Amino acid sequence: MKLQNNAVALQLLRLGSAAIVVLLINLGFYLYEKETPVWVLFGLGLLTIFVGVINIIFYRLSKKQSVTKSYLTLKQSFGIFLSVSLFVLCVEFFKLLTLTDFTDCIVLFILMLLLILFDILTYFQVKKYFKR
Repeated sequence: MKLQNNAVALQLLRLGSAAIVVLLINLGFYLYEKETPVWVLFGLGLLTIFVGVINIIFYRLSKKQSVTKSYLTLKQSFGIFLSVSLFVLCVEFFKLLTLTDFTDCIVLFILMLLLILFDILTYFQVKKYFKR
């Protein structure tokens, strides 16, 4: 099967690589809590960046192809994105309240601020589509 001729396969590969990135990030947080050596975390970070770059390549390839079937509208996709983002913020907030190390609290707070910033930036990108 040629990937360039199948936009749906590219979308599924992109979804799979995004899920792998999320799992790798979660694994990184778990290993960080278990005081894993830095070289392991560094390798995991490089693997996460590599899979993220592959996701970008899949995105650019799928953008060149036309998809005949759209599963979700933009509003539905944005709603799901915000729901998942809110769930992640709630989990991070609970974890922030239960952490005892001040450095970990600062890192988690910065990550929460970055997630909120990305939510706002995503809204500004799709705002013009909501006016239709």
